[in-house]
Parts: sequence; structure tokens; C-alpha cells
Amino acid sequence: MSKYIFIAMNICNIGGSEQYLYNKTTFLEKQGHDCYVISGMRGKIMIAGLAKYKSMIIPNVMYPPCLFTKKERLRTIDKITRIIHFSPDDNCIIESDGIDEAKWGELLARRYNGRHIVLNVQEVHDYSKDEIKFLRFKYDRQELAGITDRSVNMMLKDDLLTPHSWSKFSAYCNNVVDDVPNTVSDKFDTDNALTIGSIGRLEKPFVIPMLKLLSRFFKEHPDKRYNLVLIGGTSQKSVRKKISDIVTRCNNVKLIITGLMYPIPRDLIKNIDVFISTSGAADVTYLEHKPTIKVHPVTSEPAGVIGYNFIPEVDSMFNPVPGKTILDYLKDILDDKISIKYTGDDQYVRYKNTMHAEFARQLKLAMNSVGNQYYDTSDIEKKGFKYKIYALLGKSLGGENMQTIMDILRIIK
Repeated sequence: MSKYIFIAMNICNIGGSEQYLYNKTTFLEKQGHDCYVISGMRGKIMIAGLAKYKSMIIPNVMYPPCLFTKKERLRTIDKITRIIHFSPDDNCIIESDGIDEAKWGELLARRYNGRHIVLNVQEVHDYSKDEIKFLRFKYDRQELAGITDRSVNMMLKDDLLTPHSWSKFSAYCNNVVDDVPNTVSDKFDTDNALTIGSIGRLEKPFVIPMLKLLSRFFKEHPDKRYNLVLIGGTSQKSVRKKISDIVTRCNNVKLIITGLMYPIPRDLIKNIDVFISTSGAADVTYLEHKPTIKVHPVTSEPAGVIGYNFIPEVDSMFNPVPGKTILDYLKDILDDKISIKYTGDDQYVRYKNTMHAEFARQLKLAMNSVGNQYYDTSDIEKKGFKYKIYALLGKSLGGENMQTIMDILRIIK
């Protein structure tokens, strides 16, 4: 039997990685694979197709194994084993989506002589020397890929590394818009107001720098009215307060934070004039034929306007346009100084075909992986003092109790 096992951070709430998991498990199941998604984060599952994996949530897998005692590490692998029901005849493929998840994936693969690939969906990479050694091992075996041409270079801290066709993958996650009821637009200031939107989790690093720039833009035009629509949410009170503090200084702006939405109403997208987003969230609104500025996921520097000087399949959000700011492109769009080329009306048909071809390519990459060589990831440590605190909690309280504490702290923060 062919079993495809994902070790992922999260199936709860909504983001690009969750939609990617749904898209890929749907594809693989139609190809005859039994899919399992072992994830760490607890919360509300918003994608109905992922609800069947709720019983497979194990908080330990989103933390490095070294935080736990040897006994608990073995218990975690045993728990995964009971979920998956391994048998000697199984053709087993394991895919992990981040550095800590990959450590568990490698331990699981070693026990069952399975194939293990690391398709790292993270946008920011800052790893310890020991973590880089592990990732180098996976790279040398052609079992490591990232979401951009330069992702693997950033993971391995090696600018001279030549990207390969197999070292980049596309985490297709843009099919999140649907014809569902829209009540958000009822809150808009309709008095000739310009409406600017952004999609994504509000704690993403680019959000605050983006809002500071937009605040400057709003203040430069005190005679005009604006709606600022943030399609996303956060559990962190400090993030919401920062956003509110920045925007409420502008008297001519109505701030609307929708909270997490799935799916996103097509009518809401239609009623927003221009979008500023990063990663796959930017591609979502471009597919809906809306002017979209794509920005660096940390700094908010613009990588370009999609369909004008940014091509999703070619360009990288990590390569900002020199000397340009978000406001430069925003003014160009509003003044009709640029011409944006959109895809045809069959964009979602072509998107689905391209997505399935990419998933087939990823499956072939995994199938080409050869077992019998594994890295001991049990004691690989992370950078940062906070992980020493986590280790004290993990080894004294265990993963479940530690995660309960982390959940409470996240809400308080």
C-alpha cells in the first residue's frame, strides 16, 4: 500500500501552507495514495477537507525532538506509528514542511526505511550550525527544496550554491476565493473612498512596515477618504494594538480587519481597488484580476506589480526593486501609469492543470529518493536562548502540557 505522510506545523486556521496541504492531499488521494497529516498546532480547522486529520494533531512535532526526553521522543514516534498502521509491505513517503517537522520526519523515516523529503514552506530561514548540517545532508541527497530559487541558498547560508530544478517547489495555495456571501463590504466608507486591501496573517513581519508607509500616504491626502481592509487575523493582542495605533492616527481612514476567512468572498475582492500582499496571498488577488503589489515578506519592500514587472513563475518576492517603495507603485496604479497584463478568463482551469503537473513532479522527486541513509536528528539544537527555556518545559512537563502553556501565552500576548 502507498502511504504519503505529511509532518506539518498546522492544519488549523487558514494560510498558504494549510491550503497547500488540502490541495496536495486531494491530488494524492485521487492518485490512489493513503494520506496522513501529522501536525502540531491546535486550533479551529477552517478547511473542511482537513478536518479528518484532527485526531492526528501531536504538539511535539512542531518542536525539535531535543526538547524532550528520549522516552518521550520514542512515545511520539510510537503514537505516529499507531495512527498510520505501518506494515512491512507499505511504500512509505514522508514530506515535512519545516526544520523541526523535518527532524521528526527523519526519525520516522529511519525507523521504517521510508523516503523523506523536506519541502520547506517557510519564508524566513535562520538555522543553527547543526541544523544546516542536517539540511545540507538532505540537499546532497536531492531531498530538500524551498519555495523560491534562493530558498535553499538561504537555508544553507551558501550564496554560491547553484539552484537546481529539484531544489524549488511550488506550494499551490491560491484557490481560496469563492462565490460565497459577502458582508464585509457593508462596512466600507462609500463616500468616494479608495479601498486598499491586504491578505495574510497580521503577525507577518511585512504588515507593520507596510502600514507605516500607508499611514504616510493617507496623511499626504487629508482631503480624501480611504478604506483599509486587512483580510486576516491574529491571536496576538499586541499585534492588533500596534495596527490600531498606527492607523487610528489617520482621521481619513476606516480600518476593517475581517479576521480569518475561508473561503474569501469573490465579491469582497471585487470591491477592493488595489492590494498589497506577499507570498501566495498576492497571487490570489492577481488571479482575480485586481492590481496587486507583491512585497518582501519581512521588509515590505516591493518586488513589483504582478502582471507588470513581476511574473510569479519567474520573479522572487525576495528581490525588491531598487529605489522603489510601496507608495511609488501605489501612485503609479492610481494614476494609470502602468499597464497590467492579466491571465485569461480560464485562469482557474489553467491554474488547476499547472498545480496537478507540479504535484506530479513533486511525487516523482519523492519516489526518486532512496532509503537506507538517514541523519540522526534526535539532539540537533536550535539557535536562541528561548529554546533552552523550552527544553526545561519540554523535559519536565512534556509536549502536551508545554503546548497548553504556549497557547495561553499566545492569547495573552
